Amino acid sequence: MFKLNHYPQSFKIAKVVPIFKPGKNAQLPCSYRPISLLSCISKIFEKVIHFRLSKILQKNKTINNCQFGFRPKHNTTQQLARIVNDIQINYNKDKVTTMALLDIKKAFDRVWIDGLIYKRIHYKIPKSLILLIHSYLTNRELLVQLKNTQSTRKLIAAGVPQGSILGPTLFNIFINDIPIFAKTNTALYADDTAIYASSFSDQIASKQIQIHINLLEKFYDKWKIKINAEKTQQIIFTRKFTDHKIWDKLRVYDNKITDEPHVKYLGTYIDTRLNFFKNTKYLISKASAALKNMYSLMNRNSKLTPQNKVLMYKTIFRPILTYAAPVWCHLSDTAFKPLEVFQNKCLRLALNESRYARIVDLQERSATTSLRAFVNKLSNNFYSHQLNFNKLTRRITKFRSYNTPFRLKHKLSYQHLSIYDK
Repeated sequence: MFKLNHYPQSFKIAKVVPIFKPGKNAQLPCSYRPISLLSCISKIFEKVIHFRLSKILQKNKTINNCQFGFRPKHNTTQQLARIVNDIQINYNKDKVTTMALLDIKKAFDRVWIDGLIYKRIHYKIPKSLILLIHSYLTNRELLVQLKNTQSTRKLIAAGVPQGSILGPTLFNIFINDIPIFAKTNTALYADDTAIYASSFSDQIASKQIQIHINLLEKFYDKWKIKINAEKTQQIIFTRKFTDHKIWDKLRVYDNKITDEPHVKYLGTYIDTRLNFFKNTKYLISKASAALKNMYSLMNRNSKLTPQNKVLMYKTIFRPILTYAAPVWCHLSDTAFKPLEVFQNKCLRLALNESRYARIVDLQERSATTSLRAFVNKLSNNFYSHQLNFNKLTRRITKFRSYNTPFRLKHKLSYQHLSIYDK
């Protein structure tokens, strides 16, 4: 396979489908993400190349530890757990944590192909594989068809195909040498970048982030990528009931960044006090929208059996409600109650029961447990088995009931779980 230095031109022919980004203006072209749909034979060939490339990257330990995107045994929950755990530990040390979320403009579409060749050589990828990937990326053309009218063909000069198997891995290689600053922590998931720093002074923490952002600006300018200042956000995490004011606001390309009470990172809303109230409302609204779309299958007049309806709840609605559950499993019963109420609503609907049906009977008939028990089970499995594949996440559960080096004023996410006492 490696003796072939040319990606067949016929394999590059793809149909590009625009996918709408939720919450955007449907009238604007930038609200759609172009996804390339290649032929089956091309996908197979691409999968083989990706397998060989990933094997080399894992053997050489090329990808940075702070990058969790599109890597085996890495996921969004691990990255979120890492960030939340660091913030909670700093809470107990009476420190303030400041975090900046950076947005890269059209990240996958702005990958500099010639620069990517240099980086693949730098990371000691075999020459034959470099030539094959270069052939895969170059000489791609794009045209737009509207009904029976076609535009002229245009050569694609930069970027990796979105929706492809190789695209995310190539992007990880492209930004792998992102500058790291000793006083800050970096969290990457593909192009989603978070930088956070902790200090007894919020002004000092913000200054450290500003130094790191200045380094990133130079790095991105060098490799022809640009930070989107309008979508960059900043948030201050603190447990103290005081007003924290940062006099020198963060700046990205001379644009001031204002503080936000909550930010969305990797599909989860994080607020300044880690109460996750906003995130709970978001999960319920998302699950409610899914239930509305599938109400014709879940209502009392549906021809589906109750067992099939319960199966729909377990495979469609419950995963939405429990997304990133190990991160917010420490919620109080009051904060958790709306999620339990939504589950009971779905079970009544699936079993054709009235609103006066006992919850215990609903759970027994549907062979389910309370959502709190299910979340605790997920969290125990997560903290027991999924943190050993990256040295940045291995230390999340290092503080146990018998070796905590400081007095815990505020509970950690896993402190109420059985893993804390083991």
